[in-house]
Amino acid sequence: MKTETLEQNSTATLVSILDEVCATHHSAVAFTNFNSQLSYRELNEKSDAFARYLISHPKINHGDRIAIMMPNLLQYPVVLFGILKAGMIATNINPLYKRNELLHQLKDSGARMIVVIKFAYQLVSDVIPETDIQQVILTGVGDFLTFPKSLLLNIATGGLPTRLVSAGGNAIHLNKALKYGQALHHQLPAIRSDDTALLQYTGGTTGYAKGAMLSHANLVANLNQMEKCFGYLKDSAAKEVIVTALPLYHIFSLTVNCLLFVKLGHQNLLISDPRNIKSLIRTLKKNHFTAITGVSTLFQALVDQPEFSEIDFSRLRAVIGGGMAVHKNTAAAWQKITGTIILQGYGLTETSPVVCVNPPDVKEFNGSVGLPLSATEISIRDGHGKELPIGEHGEVCIRGPQVMQGYWKQTEETAKAIDTQGWFRSGDIGYIGEGGYIYLVERLKNLIIVSGFNVYPSEIEQTLCEHPNIAEAACIGIEDQHSGQRVKAFVVERKSGVLSDTDIIAFCKERLAGYKIPSQIEFRSSLPKSNAGKILHREL
Repeated sequence: MKTETLEQNSTATLVSILDEVCATHHSAVAFTNFNSQLSYRELNEKSDAFARYLISHPKINHGDRIAIMMPNLLQYPVVLFGILKAGMIATNINPLYKRNELLHQLKDSGARMIVVIKFAYQLVSDVIPETDIQQVILTGVGDFLTFPKSLLLNIATGGLPTRLVSAGGNAIHLNKALKYGQALHHQLPAIRSDDTALLQYTGGTTGYAKGAMLSHANLVANLNQMEKCFGYLKDSAAKEVIVTALPLYHIFSLTVNCLLFVKLGHQNLLISDPRNIKSLIRTLKKNHFTAITGVSTLFQALVDQPEFSEIDFSRLRAVIGGGMAVHKNTAAAWQKITGTIILQGYGLTETSPVVCVNPPDVKEFNGSVGLPLSATEISIRDGHGKELPIGEHGEVCIRGPQVMQGYWKQTEETAKAIDTQGWFRSGDIGYIGEGGYIYLVERLKNLIIVSGFNVYPSEIEQTLCEHPNIAEAACIGIEDQHSGQRVKAFVVERKSGVLSDTDIIAFCKERLAGYKIPSQIEFRSSLPKSNAGKILHREL
């Protein structure tokens, strides 16, 4: 399936886009966090200072990987754009990672420097001797805020570390590095569109995560594709404000929120702790936001709160869901309260990330992930690589300018994922429906096979969540001597102790074929999730 072509400047980079935007919108607010603001002028000046600090460092060179390990803070875009301006490669790390996860990414990427939030410093200092890290740069939650809020937040979120020692010498604070960089006058390097901008690690559904190499060209193409789809945001005379609750170290939020809205000259409202739903709602009440992105679990957590309906949604114009399937009941509840439709989309780390999204003029939530973006081709293929006709289920394969350069230091894995014609194998099962809309069925790795029948966990999960007392559900396949596999469901009740195994199985029998019905139910108080809110089936 082919889409219309995309016109773009082949030499554009994320750096050239930022330069142009900052020149045009220098006095406008780019980012807001904890009621403090960062203008485009300040973003430009501070990122220049950080870039000059980087290129002056005796142990850091052009093309080196610089790790960023922090939640959504005003410091994040400064550090990110500083790394890109210096001709280096940013690699994002979840600040909630455990030791083995952190060590793997630092060693695999060969990162030479890490910018880390203070509360994660002790973990970082523990693994540094086993890595190539030459410099640690520390920042506190309140470092870019005004006094006394800055002091109070820094104390509340970990205070000051007692030891500031790293393998390459003393660790320093980000504000000190910026002050040093402001006094320098080094010429910033020229950036090429084919330079790698991000080394973005995948979720690692099996084994350790792989680093997807995303070039400036990949990311700029994806921004142009989304801008073409959401042109009304670009042409808006009013200031657009997007709620950025998903973490910026996740490719969805990084591209759709941070990079796209910077390109449009609009504003990101950064939420540092999206798990604190009541605090998030208080923030939404105080701000006139016009767009928001999220995953299904975040949308559901919001609509479950009575206070959510008290928010003024009169300016809300774009709601984009991704990262996981948006449950239809969640979408219906959202639309009833806000009057807006969740535009479900689809993407992967390896595709920068957006592949498809529902157009802004859809009349209702349709369960699809929308239409392919411009210059994006979708092919549904069987296990032998043969293209399947419309309506048949198969692996979703993607070709377009947003497809990654490859996996970092893994030529064999790259060859398995991208064929000689440039088609990327997504590992997702889907089909092309009426009007060319793409529908996802399941991750290929999550597929359960019961007595030779394909069972898609997402279908059962959607069904379970239709029960009025089930808040969340997840399904996996477990071994069975007779059928090969059978379905096990994990259920979180809205009111604990109301349902029994028999109740749930009876509910499923009315709605599902026999081989799809869970044979085992486990009640949980919560389900394991990534910090982006995606349910982690592998941990179940």
